Amino acid sequence: MEYMSNDGRLIIGGHNLGFSPRGRVRAEGNLTFDEFAELLVTLGKQALPDVLITADDPDVNTKTPVVTFGIIHEAPFPSEVKPRIRDTFDELRCTKQDKSGVCTDVSCTNHPYWNQTCGHGTYPPDASRFDPEGKSVVVWGQRFKTVVQFNCWDKSGTAADKLTRRFKEFMFTYTGVFKLKGVAEILFQERLTDRLVTKWQDDVFSRSLRYMFHFEELYVQQYDVIRQIIVQLSDYMRSMTETHTTSFNGNIAIA
Repeated sequence: MEYMSNDGRLIIGGHNLGFSPRGRVRAEGNLTFDEFAELLVTLGKQALPDVLITADDPDVNTKTPVVTFGIIHEAPFPSEVKPRIRDTFDELRCTKQDKSGVCTDVSCTNHPYWNQTCGHGTYPPDASRFDPEGKSVVVWGQRFKTVVQFNCWDKSGTAADKLTRRFKEFMFTYTGVFKLKGVAEILFQERLTDRLVTKWQDDVFSRSLRYMFHFEELYVQQYDVIRQIIVQLSDYMRSMTETHTTSFNGNIAIA
């Protein structure tokens, strides 16, 4: 079976998850929570076509069954309280030329999750969206532990329980897909107290599940931008020093 994204791109086909039966999943890149949410909704439309999966809170007009989700808590890894350098991409360097001076071999660094594109004279796709073509860039990354709550709503307690089991099976089945697309880790955490909501026109029942996700956010800076910031900061500090240098009774005083 094939699963397609909203723009028609193939997400997964058959059992081709990018790893052998005894191998481990090798991520194609990294996913933020927002990108994970988009993939979750896309897969849910095909795997659970009768269930609405949404980040929007339900209201009196929401039809069941529905699964809502949102972040309960997010914090960086203790080892990464601030972003760390993941990789640097220097400008392409020619390592070999032919007799006419045309470069026949180039070299550059490459993040292990990105496809090799150096030989084509371009940077990896995740970095190219920051328009670094022909410029040196540094990639920063920070990992987060994110607790996400999924609320399974239906018209009866029995139906809500069944929906909860279906959703847990869905998360288990597609864990490999989420990891392949870039979620570092997915762990079931807990089930919360069952709820009955009576403020709607018809009573609805809710079952809440919490999962722990590990996401990574990347930040890309261009070297020339960093150098410009340093120069501007130096100019600012110098101007502040000159501004606070005043003459008092013929003596130079620094405030």
